[in-house]
Amino acid sequence: MGAATVLSLRGVRGMFYRRLEERTQASWVNRLASMFRSDQPAEKYPWLGHSPSMRPWVGERMTTELPGYEIDVVNEKFENGLQFSDRELRQDKTGQVRARINELAEKAAILPQQLVTSLITQNAIGYDKKPMFANDHVIGESGTIDNLLGFNADDPADPTAAEMQKAILSSVQQMMGFTDDTGEPMNDMATGFDIMVPVHFYQATIAALRDEFTAAAVSNTLRSAMGAGLGITMHQNARLKANEFYTFRTDGSLKPFIWQEELMEIQTLGKDSDFYVTNDAHFFGTKRECAAAVGRFEFACKTVLT
Repeated sequence: MGAATVLSLRGVRGMFYRRLEERTQASWVNRLASMFRSDQPAEKYPWLGHSPSMRPWVGERMTTELPGYEIDVVNEKFENGLQFSDRELRQDKTGQVRARINELAEKAAILPQQLVTSLITQNAIGYDKKPMFANDHVIGESGTIDNLLGFNADDPADPTAAEMQKAILSSVQQMMGFTDDTGEPMNDMATGFDIMVPVHFYQATIAALRDEFTAAAVSNTLRSAMGAGLGITMHQNARLKANEFYTFRTDGSLKPFIWQEELMEIQTLGKDSDFYVTNDAHFFGTKRECAAAVGRFEFACKTVLT
């Protein structure tokens, strides 16, 4: 038998950050959240109102002072950790330690998905002091913004492809009609949308997005719209359990959510530590200080199947 391969602390750190970067880049949070760095316990995000429309120039130029809204986002501290005996680390012939270290990185990488999903399912409060999904948002001269929709399905827990394509298009259409605080359309030029569905909607949603026909001799209007320039990306989210799905605009300058990052690091205790002397073991732990918050609710719709 060959000599055991020693897994060094430097090697562990390299493995951890490689896997963390891989999983972070693959996460749907990158598409749905505006990313911000933080250097203090909490950050205040001001949302300025929208710029005024063009108008005839008569006399002096008219200027508009933008109304302001704001939201406070407080960082939270998260952690996880593992320990391995010195022998396990020296003699990891089956790759178990490597696998567990990679999992440690994966758990750190999916934390944003966990926190953003909690905002979605708990219908967190947005900058207008209302739940993110509501029937009565009003900002300035926007009129009523209704981003909490319903859709009738024969079986809400098992929609057909035809039902999903209609429900998805209805949510996109609803968002395209939203107006900003000056009363001007804010999503009418949108072409990029992401759909988030629970696992039990997966097959019907795939069929709604890809099948040429949703029934015998019935063309798939959603697929036709995608062929004409509408871009839709689907994410299945196993943390969603209810009979509902979510539509998000992803090609705007801002996003439906905020992801705020202060610190992300792996901490190790090796042979030069008191922990090793006491336990004959190495410790590997992750610390992440961060937060998620509601961004622009105008770029999101919730559709409940009934």
